[in-house]
Amino acid sequence: MASTAGKRTARRTRTTAAVVTALGLVGSAAACGGGTSAGGGDGSTVTVAASGDPGSLSPTTALASTALAMNSFAYDTLVHIDADGSLVPGVAEKWSATTTSAKFTIRPGVTCEDGSALTAEDVAAEYNHIADPKNQSPMLGLSVPVTAVAKADKATRTVTVTTTKPAPFIVQMARLLPLLCEKSLARPTALARTTNASGPYRLTEAVPGDHYTYVKRDGYRWGPRGSSGAGLPGKVVVKVVANESTAANLLMAGQINVALINGADQDRLDAAKVKYRSSEALFGQLLFNQAAGRPTADLAVRKALVSVLDLKQLGSVATGGKGRPPTGIGEITPTPCAGDTVTGNLPAHDTVRAAAALTAAGWTKSGGTWTKDGKPLTVGLNYATNQNDIVFCARDRGATRLYRVDAAGISASPLPAGTGVSGCSVAAKAGRAAVVVSDASRFAEVVLLDLDAWTPGEAGQPSTGRQPARLTDHMVRSLPEIALHPVTEREFSIADGTVVHGMITRAADTPPGGPLLVDVHGGPQNAWAPHSDPAHLYHQELASRGWTVLTLNVRASDGYGEAFYTGAVGAWGETDEQDVLQPVAALVAEGLVDPERIALTGYSYGGYLTCWLSTRSDLFAAVVPGGVLVDLKSMAGTSEEGHLIARYEIGDPERLTELSPLSHADAVRAPTLILHDGADDTCPVGQAEQWFHALRTRDVPARLVVYPGSSHLFLLDGRPSHREDYSRRLIEWVTTHTNR
Repeated sequence: MASTAGKRTARRTRTTAAVVTALGLVGSAAACGGGTSAGGGDGSTVTVAASGDPGSLSPTTALASTALAMNSFAYDTLVHIDADGSLVPGVAEKWSATTTSAKFTIRPGVTCEDGSALTAEDVAAEYNHIADPKNQSPMLGLSVPVTAVAKADKATRTVTVTTTKPAPFIVQMARLLPLLCEKSLARPTALARTTNASGPYRLTEAVPGDHYTYVKRDGYRWGPRGSSGAGLPGKVVVKVVANESTAANLLMAGQINVALINGADQDRLDAAKVKYRSSEALFGQLLFNQAAGRPTADLAVRKALVSVLDLKQLGSVATGGKGRPPTGIGEITPTPCAGDTVTGNLPAHDTVRAAAALTAAGWTKSGGTWTKDGKPLTVGLNYATNQNDIVFCARDRGATRLYRVDAAGISASPLPAGTGVSGCSVAAKAGRAAVVVSDASRFAEVVLLDLDAWTPGEAGQPSTGRQPARLTDHMVRSLPEIALHPVTEREFSIADGTVVHGMITRAADTPPGGPLLVDVHGGPQNAWAPHSDPAHLYHQELASRGWTVLTLNVRASDGYGEAFYTGAVGAWGETDEQDVLQPVAALVAEGLVDPERIALTGYSYGGYLTCWLSTRSDLFAAVVPGGVLVDLKSMAGTSEEGHLIARYEIGDPERLTELSPLSHADAVRAPTLILHDGADDTCPVGQAEQWFHALRTRDVPARLVVYPGSSHLFLLDGRPSHREDYSRRLIEWVTTHTNR
């Protein structure tokens, strides 16, 4: 559907008209304008409404229509298109072309924002950068022909672009190529929120989701036909206004100067006599993936999907009755190709014929779904959102880190190495994030991260950006005399080839041959982090007493890939027991710890594995399971997660008894302290009571402590007195039973 709308200006001044005409504005359909700041001359400001945030503005990767239009403020092109469809000189003062080549002569005196000259070598480098498939630029095929190769002649200031396949529109495509100085190609993602402009404006302020400010460059004189842009305003502000009716209200109130209005709001703007300039644009597209193996590789399927739609009705609704059927595809007038290439070439709206075509192609309809060879026929709906960047947290090798995904891909935050994240709150409009972080020397502190200065690294390199501003300093203020013992990362190779990541906490002056505490995390899809841990303060206390504390991210831990994450499914204890026993054996062999003074603890799944290992090895002089799970069969019917664990973690019902520590209690010899929460719905207190009973009846030294009213996560958020008591009892038990 082609949409006719209006670029409107309540005060149709020369400056506003120049912005609309020369730069195309945001969305080439229709714009209206209003306001009192759109006067003439370099001192004026024009405010333009954009319907969505552009996301990344990196010229070689940005493909959103808003980003393309905004980049036209900052980056010039080799050629421009006139109102009658003819090409006029831009940075290229002249050109010649065949169906497989084009030669551009670069205008002298063109500079980028940083003062460097834009040369023929720069233009050739950009063509080759985009044409190289490894750079995955979406501009390939849009502004640069596939198979294009560019060569520069410095002496003649010429760039010659050749292709191995016919490309009759090489020159026309060049009007969509935003020109960069070559050094910007080394890190194109660095231009996501800034510019190194070759055009009339430079970006001076970027507040994602709110506004972007462009200021006119001094000395600019290489516009269309060599113009200086004298009629352009000194400043252009692009304001994000997601709702079209709101944009219309702002126009009539004079708070913005230009807006793109497509729908019914045109009528009230006409009634208010807001001036406008109309143009047409394609409004909505149906795209088919014709790759081999796709349903839409079949022409019959494509025709059926088109004919089942009432395109006229859809177009009428989408454009508020203002549109008309298009006569061409994807080109904004004026176009290099005239004539109607659509009428008569699209299947007519006919649902019966569409169904018959699908049936003939081997598709079967059942319950409203068409299937073939067991696969459904699906249609994806892609739509723009107001915020294109997503900030999220994910684990990587035990530590929770902050990431951002945008048009350029996923990048890790520029937080210092060794930093873990436990909380994050994003202020999108301000481009800031408050982040709760921990490192080896501090417990959780709040820092302020500048998202706009977050620049993704290239080729696996870390991101860069301003160092976060620290907002709190609780550790120094509250515990000035406390220095945390360091956490050292270590990898252990298991006999079956698995590599287990571990962390060792011990005082720097601890001699070898001392006692060892092994701590197993819960989950099992959880992980120990290589930084300070306020929930397990007994690690630090034991390290102060000469102990070594070993934490291991055994199979099923989060942050090591899917295969590792699912490594214990169906084989709890059996698969991961060596992930504990072999690293301990390695430390014993190195002489770091005393083999007679080894204690074992763990909570939740860690409590399960602690009990399991105490039935499988006599290595441990003392064990302290917490939040225990010992009878998988009874757990399946009493735990809030019992059904899910039994079905998806264990799988085979016959294995529930076999993998239960309770079934092997006869083998336990180590003195056992059981610490459990009294209001636990995940690992019900009956599990602890069963284990205590099994050990006492077998004359194993055992003690059971239940914390009344505490939930499964009380070590993280429970009563401080309970948490302190948990650590105190654990320390007393392991020290008592490992003393020689």
